[in-house]
Amino acid sequence: MPSVCEKIKRIPLIDAELILNTLPSVIIERNHYQSKIEAAYKLIGEKDKKDVDLLALALYENIPIWSEDSHFKSKEIKQKIPCYTTSELFYLWEKMQ
Repeated sequence: MPSVCEKIKRIPLIDAELILNTLPSVIIERNHYQSKIEAAYKLIGEKDKKDVDLLALALYENIPIWSEDSHFKSKEIKQKIPCYTTSELFYLWEKMQ
């Protein structure tokens, strides 16, 4: 987290940790979103295979992705699911305050 805060230079570390500590986290097994693996592979698999599961889950749940990975910014992916960088999320969070 310190390196993320240093990168974006907008959010103090203590605020960033507070935000992250309030986010719920759960482990979701691959069989839950298995039906979207093929679609995700077609969208991102050739660029970065390690991101296929994340994209498949986002597609299945119809939820946005939080990532600094430029692969998620492709036109094809943006048409399917929103993707936010850390800086974009902190900006939105600041606006809500």
